[in-house]
Amino acid sequence: METNALQYAPILRHGYFSVENYVQASRMKYVQTWATEVEIQAAADLFGVDVFTYSRNKWFKYSTTNGKTIDSAIYLKHCNASHYEVVTCVKQHNSDQCTKLCSKSNDCPQSHQIRSSSSRRELDRKNKQYEMNKQFQDAKNNRGIKRYNEDANYKKTIKERSINKYATDTQHRTNVKQYSAQKYATDAQHQANVKQYSQQKYATDAQHQANVKQYSQQKYATDAQHQAKVKQYSQQKYATDAQHQANMQTTRKLSKNAA
Repeated sequence: METNALQYAPILRHGYFSVENYVQASRMKYVQTWATEVEIQAAADLFGVDVFTYSRNKWFKYSTTNGKTIDSAIYLKHCNASHYEVVTCVKQHNSDQCTKLCSKSNDCPQSHQIRSSSSRRELDRKNKQYEMNKQFQDAKNNRGIKRYNEDANYKKTIKERSINKYATDTQHRTNVKQYSAQKYATDAQHQANVKQYSQQKYATDAQHQANVKQYSQQKYATDAQHQAKVKQYSQQKYATDAQHQANMQTTRKLSKNAA
């Protein structure tokens, strides 16, 4: 555990800030100190074997992360919330019939429960690992980005999920807007991409074009700073862009004739 501290830090119980602290404070090196789920996971990794424990009327699976050395597994029962005993046979509830769990029967009614419990536990473990381990977090993010770029169906699903969350989750929408504004202000490449996308959408999407014009008019009427910037930009463009200059002159003539 101490050799692979980063691997086990995410599954430590509350109150411990590192594996070294946990080993010292829990006195886990000493005889007669009860093992916890941390030691069970470490044992599964060390011996290359899955470990199943029965506690609180359900099974929990501790999958080895170092590759299995044998096909069988270790089965333990958590007794009196204090120690573990070896399980030699598992019987169905209210029956003397063996579930054949130890022989990995495909029709074992308990096997689904084991997978279900272990899946939830594995998800909790990975969530904790993601929160506490920057290296694991970066690796997971990179895998997600790679899959997003290579898997069209996955990309479509993520986009649909994101659009739906943006439309229904107010806090998420606020966070996205705040993040986007910060990134636009500090990331030149992102700023260029946003401008290019906006120009393309403005040129091809009539509804978007109408919305932009309406928003611009409202902002021009109420925001003095924005009004000054628009005037300055317009003057600069008029002085340097012949096409814009011609368009402005045509607009003025039409306005004059209409009057």
